[in-house]
This record gives sequence, structure tokens and C-alpha cells, in this order.
Amino acid sequence: MTADRIVLDEVLSQLKNERAPTLGIDKFFEVFCVDQLLKEQDLSYEEILSGLFDGKNDGGIDWAYFLINGIPVNIEDDIALPEKVDLNFELHIGQSKNEDTFKETPIDKLKSRLEVLLRLDPKGADLAAVRPELAAFFSKFRDTYLKAAARFPTLEIHLYYACKGEKPTKDSKPAVLAQSTCNLLQERFKAPTTFELLGASELLHLARQRAAERFTLKLAESPVSSSREPGYIALVRLSDFYAFITNDKGQLRQHLFEANVRDYQGTKGSNVEIQNTLQTKTAEDFWWLNNGVTIIAADAKEAARNLAVESP
Repeated sequence: MTADRIVLDEVLSQLKNERAPTLGIDKFFEVFCVDQLLKEQDLSYEEILSGLFDGKNDGGIDWAYFLINGIPVNIEDDIALPEKVDLNFELHIGQSKNEDTFKETPIDKLKSRLEVLLRLDPKGADLAAVRPELAAFFSKFRDTYLKAAARFPTLEIHLYYACKGEKPTKDSKPAVLAQSTCNLLQERFKAPTTFELLGASELLHLARQRAAERFTLKLAESPVSSSREPGYIALVRLSDFYAFITNDKGQLRQHLFEANVRDYQGTKGSNVEIQNTLQTKTAEDFWWLNNGVTIIAADAKEAARNLAVESP
């Protein structure tokens, strides 16, 4: 047993006891892998669980997630595509095996199943061969992809196979089969497709990477500050605020909003009205009609019209 495998087992044991003591070890390994592999997407625990499909008739697919412009899609909700912006679709599909070695069979099963599930005109018998939740997921993706066809969305497909073994070499059978799967999907969708094989060393490396906790907010002018506890009132350009709440890929930093009781709830009720207001030109100076954005943080320091915000 390698040193990385020993350390990984200990990390998994501690995290399981802290976060999900009642969850089976195999299921928690899936949760752990998704959490690490999709760290930039910043999925909540509930969102991770909603994408787990491992079990009878899973077609070799342990988990799958569909994102539109960096936001995870709930397949149980009606999807209203954002307007007046470019559309980027992402599919993240993976296998997480609580095993010591990489095998060819899981990749082979995944390839054969995706060849069917990712058809744009599947047969009913093909969909009936997998569990209903999985069929519903790919049906939702297919319907949304076709609905957006006239807007020519970009599509990225990311495949994963993780276990506790040692990452296969490029000329090994698992690696060759993984590349063959990429070629199949890339030819069908003309979309960039990746297939990552991750062992104990790669999973540990991901686990050691922490999400940024300090961010810089560029101010339009010098802020008004408190003489006691750190506190600032400032004007910020919308483009600079957007840069503050998104990562280098332009994806929303979801974890910034985890404690927000007014978090975005999809295209429902007041959210639709807010969007309509933002998209409609009026005579009023809009910013006078609301009290702006409040950011709660562990600390904040201002220098040269930049605000360093810790754990917002």
C-alpha cells in the first residue's frame, strides 16, 4: 500500500466521521470525489447528493451534473435559459470506485452507455434500460440542448474515473479506452471532451487545494469608513462587482452565497420581476430605488481604492 493511499484512507475516515457518519463508505467516497473534482463549481452537499446515480441499472455512471453558465441545473425544475448572454453547457460525468486498482470494465460500460444516452434521438427501449432518475437527467440535458440550438451554445463534456489505485500510464489499456470514449463524444457533438483518470495521489492533491478565502473588490472611489469596527460604504462599478463574485472562468463563486437567505431560487416569482427590471430602461436613476448590496465578512481592509475582503 502506497503512502498516498494510506493518507487518503485516513482523510476519508476523518471527513466521513465529521460530515456524514451514517453514510456508507462507498457512497461517501463518491461524495468526496465529486467534492474534489468539481471544487471550482462549488456544489453544495445537497447538490452533490442529487447527482449520485450509483446502483442498479446505473449504466456505469456513478454521478452526473449539468451546468449552464457555471450554475448547476436541478432536473426537477423547469429550466429557463438566461437571455442576452452566450450559453455555455457543461456535462460532468464520472465513476468513483472505492477500489485499489483501475479496471477496464467500468470505462467500457460508461462508453457503451453514453453512446446511447447522449444520442439526440434515443429510442425508448434504450432509456428504459437505465434507472428512471438517470434517464430523466439525460432527457433534461437533451431537451435543453435542442431548445437552445438556435443560440449555438458551447458544450464541454468532462468524464472522470477515480479510485485509490495508481494512475494508469498513457499507453495502458484503461487510458487508451478512455481516449477512445473522448473521441466518440467529440465526434458526435464537435465539443471539447476530456477524460481524467485519478488515483490516490491525484485525489490527495485536489483535497489539499483550498478555495480562496480572501478577495479584492475594486472601488469606484474612496469609501466611507467606520472609526470603530471595520466597516465601509462604497460605490462599485457593476463590472467590478461581477469580477468579485466570479472566478477566472467567469463562473459564479457559489460558496459566497451559501449563508444568503435570499439566494437565487431559479426563474420564479420575484426573480423574474428583478430580471425584467434590470433589462428595462426607465427614467428613474435605478440605484436610488434600493439600498445596494451588503457583504458580511470576517475582516476587510481598504488600500488605494481596493477593498481586501476576508471570508465574505
